[in-house]
Amino acid sequence: MPSTAAFLRGAGALLVVHAAYSCMHFRSLLQDLDLLAGAGAAAPPDQKTEEASAVAGAAAAAMIPPPDVVFELALALCLLLAGELLGMGPLQPIELSAGGRRRPLVAPAHRTRDFDVYSNRSKMLLRKAE
Repeated sequence: MPSTAAFLRGAGALLVVHAAYSCMHFRSLLQDLDLLAGAGAAAPPDQKTEEASAVAGAAAAAMIPPPDVVFELALALCLLLAGELLGMGPLQPIELSAGGRRRPLVAPAHRTRDFDVYSNRSKMLLRKAE
């Protein structure tokens, strides 16, 4: 399955890059048509016409990414998620230990073992303090 997972990850990453390029191309086309020019500039106070509100509405609508970019990003997210889930391997079953007893908390062998036993450490420190 690693080859399938790698393919899905690569396809998802490629779709994200393509969606970003497509969105930037869409914005540049709108800028060429002067639809984005009104987004940053405020209208003069004496110009309260329907034309100014229409330009502001068009500029606000132009800031939303096109639907094909949104669909492409959703598809890329699904492909990336599927690639990660397929690539992680089989899950291990969770089982209760026999007898229902609690296991002691022990650090791995490569780490310090100074504070493994919490209950005895406090008793020893109390005796030293007296």
